[in-house]
Amino acid sequence: MNGSKKKTSSANRSRWREAITRYLSGPGRWLLWIGVLVGLFVLGAWLGWQVIRDRVLFSETYLVQKEHIFFVSPQPEWVRSDVIGDAFRTAGRDGPLYLWQDRLCQQLADAFAQHPWVARVERIARSYPARIEVQLQWRRPVCTVLWQQQLFPVDGEGTLLPGADFSAAEAARYPRLLGVSTPPPSVSGARWQDGRVIEGAQIAAALGPVWEKFRLSSIRAVPLTEGSAAETLYELWTHGGSRIIWGLGPTVQRPAEPTVADKIARLQRYVQEHGALDTPQGPQTLDLRMLPAAPEQTKEPPIAPKAT
Repeated sequence: MNGSKKKTSSANRSRWREAITRYLSGPGRWLLWIGVLVGLFVLGAWLGWQVIRDRVLFSETYLVQKEHIFFVSPQPEWVRSDVIGDAFRTAGRDGPLYLWQDRLCQQLADAFAQHPWVARVERIARSYPARIEVQLQWRRPVCTVLWQQQLFPVDGEGTLLPGADFSAAEAARYPRLLGVSTPPPSVSGARWQDGRVIEGAQIAAALGPVWEKFRLSSIRAVPLTEGSAAETLYELWTHGGSRIIWGLGPTVQRPAEPTVADKIARLQRYVQEHGALDTPQGPQTLDLRMLPAAPEQTKEPPIAPKAT
C-alpha cells in the first residue's frame, strides 16, 4: 500500500516538473521572466528605500524653515511684529517641521491663529521645493483705550492688540476712548470684556474715514444708570473742545435713536453747512439726535422707451 502511494507521489512530481519545463521553454516563458524581473525590481526598490528613507525625508530638501513661508498679500503697514517668525516658533515647539508631515498645514494654521494680529486664517498651501503660502485676515487698530493713564490699542471688535507695535506718536493718531474703568485683558489677542470698549470701538471704526476731517479727538463713554443693565451714552469731542452727543451705542435699538450711518450723515451735513464742528466763537455742544436728518437722495423715475 505504501509503495503504491510513493509511486503516485513520484508521478505527480514528475508531471509538475514536465509542466514547468514546458512553460519555461514554451511561448509563455517571456511573461514569466518579465514578472520575475518586475518583482525583483520592486523588491530592490523597496529595500533600497528602507536604507535611504530617513536620509531623504529628514534632509534639508524637505525641512521647512522660516524663510520658506510667504504671505499671499503683504503684511499691513500697521503690523510691526514678526508674525511669520512668531508663528514658526510656535508651530515648531515640538520639533522640526518637514514638508511631508500630514499635519503640517494644520500646525501652521493653529500657530498663526494664536497670533494677536491675526483675525482668521483663510488658507495655507504647501508645495515642493519647500514653500508655504499663507493667506490671513488681519486685525486693524481703530482706537486706543485710556485706562489708568495708559493707552491700549484695540480693533473694531474690542480685541486688545500688541501695544509694543505702537509708538507714542502713532498711538496719538487713533481715536481715544475715555470712560472705561475695567482693566484690559491679560494678553494681546483677547477681547476686552466691557461693552463700553466694544461699542466705543465700533463707533471709532465707523468714524474712521472722517475722523481727521472732522478734527475729532476722543470718544467718551458716560454711564446713564448704574447696575448690570446700565446704558451708556457716548460723546464725541473735537480738538477745539466741542462736545457732540452721539447717543446710545450701536448695539442698542431704540425707535427714536438714529442708526450709525444716519448719525454720520448728519455730521457730514452739519460740516458741509457750517464748515466745521467748532465755531469761531469757541467750542459748542451738539446733539446728533437733534440735528436734522440728511436728505435722502431721490432717484429719477426711469424714462419709458418710446413706442416705435
